[in-house]
Amino acid sequence: MGSLGDSLVEGLNNQCKAGDAIATKEPTYYCDFNYAIAYNDYNSAMCIYSGKLKDERTAG
Repeated sequence: MGSLGDSLVEGLNNQCKAGDAIATKEPTYYCDFNYAIAYNDYNSAMCIYSGKLKDERTAG
């Protein structure tokens, strides 16, 4: 996780592709819920990236 609590997928911008395993504190916005999501003691999740950001995450 980044120093601002951002996600690995946010820090790598366009380097993450659908199907990649990612780390995020915001699984709702990034994770493909057709696959298992693993949570850890650091209040973050490892999951499979859906390949796109949810609209509410990108709306400014």
